[in-house]
Amino acid sequence: MKKLITIALYVSVVFAADSSQMSTKHMKNNGNCTPSECPDRCKAESSKTVNKVVYDLRTGDGKLLYAKLQSLKAVANHYIEKKSDYKIAVVIGGDAYKFFVDDLQFSPYDKDAELKTLKPKIEPKIKELAEVYDVNFTMCDVGIEYRAIPEDSLYEFVEAKETRNIYLIEFQNDGYAYIPIH
Repeated sequence: MKKLITIALYVSVVFAADSSQMSTKHMKNNGNCTPSECPDRCKAESSKTVNKVVYDLRTGDGKLLYAKLQSLKAVANHYIEKKSDYKIAVVIGGDAYKFFVDDLQFSPYDKDAELKTLKPKIEPKIKELAEVYDVNFTMCDVGIEYRAIPEDSLYEFVEAKETRNIYLIEFQNDGYAYIPIH
């Protein structure tokens, strides 16, 4: 009987320590523990809604892009004012590549006079969204290869590791609402 009580106490202590570690892991990762690492009470704590949207950006129209960049900022500010979490992603493809090239000199857009005129107006908006509002910019790696855009000529915050479709699928599977900008 003593052995049984000792084993039961040992199991209780081990379980409590294990749960404590999972809860600590949950706290350290801001609620980003995997289901197998996180006890039910942690899942309940992290059930706060995150408003997520992915923009499918394919337009080459600089004026439209400028207006849409303002719209992205307004969306972020809406959730900031509501003290609500948000995640905004932009998947770049189509004719929009040119707006995310930092150094035009060695790109296919080095002679694009219209782009050179628009760049001083658009570039600060893009950088503000990335640096201040934590907007995630991703670009189709097949598209940059096809257009012969050197990856090191892109803004440093633009990721180009997957195809446009893969990015869109992954964001949508992660619960992001889809909004086209064509």
